[in-house]
Amino acid sequence: MTDLSKSKFESLHVNADLIGIVLCGGESKRMKNDKALLKYDNKAQWKKVAEMLQTLCAEVVISINKNQWEKWAKNEDCNFLIDDEKYKNHGPLSGILSVIDKFPEKGFIILGTDFPLVKIEHLIKLNQERSSFFDAVCFEKDGFLQPLVSIIEKSSILKLKEFFSNDNDSLRHFLGEIKTKVIPVNSEEFLENINTDQAFLALKKYNG
Repeated sequence: MTDLSKSKFESLHVNADLIGIVLCGGESKRMKNDKALLKYDNKAQWKKVAEMLQTLCAEVVISINKNQWEKWAKNEDCNFLIDDEKYKNHGPLSGILSVIDKFPEKGFIILGTDFPLVKIEHLIKLNQERSSFFDAVCFEKDGFLQPLVSIIEKSSILKLKEFFSNDNDSLRHFLGEIKTKVIPVNSEEFLENINTDQAFLALKKYNG
């Protein structure tokens, strides 16, 4: 994977204890196009997200489904991981748990590909709010936690597996049950979820 220029981010701390997860394994039914392949700033979103995470993590994994592997990912030279069949049809947890199985001794920075307004400074903020007192860090907007822009610490991995084994698959509910450091945001638009073709076209038009 091509590294970002170090000039802008050379002072950032790379976390050896965190794996970056690029979540792009959704079916994109409302978008009707693969959200991971949508281009913002002339770059496929999955690559843009991976490069941001590279600045904070020693290793980055691109979480995909089988269909994405066959259609485009197998032609790329990157660290892809296909969702394990045993976690199929459980939303974002399908990808997250598949990565956890491969890296059971690490925590994770999670970023979905349908948040094109998230910038490196938002990930830096998550990283700065980490603490040994908390099992996770995430943003909260309008009373809702946003689990797909978050950090899940190693201390909560066994709790997440137990949560799933009890027939639960809502990552938002999980974050509400553990010790999560919540970062409230008000009018900021970076948590806007772009998951329809109308929203995509409107954003592209607005940003020129």
